[in-house]
Amino acid sequence: MKEFLFVFIGGGLGSACRYGISLLKDHFGDGAIPWHTLIVNIVGSLLIGLLMALFEKMPGHWLSFLMVTGFCGGFTTFSTFSHETFKLIHGGNWTMAFVYALISILSCLFATGVGYLLLTPKCH
Repeated sequence: MKEFLFVFIGGGLGSACRYGISLLKDHFGDGAIPWHTLIVNIVGSLLIGLLMALFEKMPGHWLSFLMVTGFCGGFTTFSTFSHETFKLIHGGNWTMAFVYALISILSCLFATGVGYLLLTPKCH
């Protein structure tokens, strides 16, 4: 039952941080691409990669529930990414939707790998 409390607290903190960044969306350019969401997804992917490496040898650790499941789950906005990509498609802007989706997916996968590799001992 404690795990639910850690996920709840972490998720609330992650969601509040994501919301705070979304308030800055008017400062991220002309709005053609939702840069604030892209930035949150990249940073969240980097963070989850770091945390994956950190907790790999400590499965079930309470900080994993707080940070990985809770904070990163609340902070990353892949559902928002999907919604915004759909809005671009629905608005007929297929090219921008494709570019945004490609940049988002590739950069977040890369950031997750970098985060993981930063805290993982070198392979021999």
